Amino acid sequence: MSRALLPENHHRLVTEALAALDVRNWVLSIHDPSFPSLPEEDTGWGSPYSEGAARFLVFARELGFNGIQLGPQGQVTEFNASPYDGTLFSRNLLNVALAPLEAPEPWGALLPPGRVAQLAASRPSALPPERASVTPSARRPPC
Repeated sequence: MSRALLPENHHRLVTEALAALDVRNWVLSIHDPSFPSLPEEDTGWGSPYSEGAARFLVFARELGFNGIQLGPQGQVTEFNASPYDGTLFSRNLLNVALAPLEAPEPWGALLPPGRVAQLAASRPSALPPERASVTPSARRPPC
């Protein structure tokens, strides 16, 4: 959302409204795959570790949220992508932000330059970018 669409004093107004309602914690709940990605890093599955997610969290803070609650982060199966059916104590491998893996630091360029852009370009475009498939594959294309 463009900052121009928000009133100049929106943060103050939200803070005052929450105080008037005696709300000390305003928490945004979001599942990992729902995090937005920048177009060049969008492989079809969101990640809380991506640059798009970082920008989204800044935006959420500007709206007045002062906490984030992540949904279940367990590994899901190819047949049931529901986070509620994922493994209990492991993180989902699909949540890895791939773009940082192209950089020499800190990961030693595990992916060749341009690989994430290739993955993003190969993503099916049958749905508009603002909609996610309700049956996402639990696998990414091989890196």
